[in-house]
Amino acid sequence: MLNNRQKQFRKHMKELERGESRKKDVYSYRDQRFTSEKPKKRYKKPLLQIGGGISLIVLFWNVFALSTWVWPGNGLPNLLSTKQIEVHEFIQASTEIEMTLTAEATKLMNQYNEKP
Repeated sequence: MLNNRQKQFRKHMKELERGESRKKDVYSYRDQRFTSEKPKKRYKKPLLQIGGGISLIVLFWNVFALSTWVWPGNGLPNLLSTKQIEVHEFIQASTEIEMTLTAEATKLMNQYNEKP
């Protein structure tokens, strides 16, 4: 049981708290609420998240399509024409033949030098 002095103290404290809450009730433009209200839940709308994902897929598809248009042929850059590829293969084959001929020539020279 509370005595009269304690009851008066509690009443006085409640009155002070009510007065302070009236003074502190300020509208916050950042939070878009009064300070005495509960804070609003902040979440992203699922429609915006889905739209962002779809837009990224479309962006990647367009970049891929542009790259195949600029560099035709399986998405890989094809900088050499068919004639240039044929010439390159011919040069490679001729260097291999030249290497075998030089190896045979050095072999024959060594055999000639060994026999007096």
